Amino acid sequence: MLLPVAFVLRTQIYKRHWQDQAITPKGYLIGNIVFFAVCESVGLFGLVITVLNGSAWPTLISTVAAVLVQGVNFPHGRPMSPTPNPYQAGKAS
Repeated sequence: MLLPVAFVLRTQIYKRHWQDQAITPKGYLIGNIVFFAVCESVGLFGLVITVLNGSAWPTLISTVAAVLVQGVNFPHGRPMSPTPNPYQAGKAS
């Protein structure tokens, strides 16, 4: 349940730091740190529950999901580069 919250938090942080068709480096850093901290908390909690439960199935599913989400969302910096606005006046489509 926390993984969707991580996406929403990162999006809100990105929106707060949006300037000139790009995200500021500070906003990108803060958004990703919060996102990965939430993902890590899900993974760590899953590992603790796995150890306390004594079996890997099905408690390890949340840990694997959190690690996969982190891998897919590895930072690449593209949100910090400006994107052209296709709706800008004077552009022919």
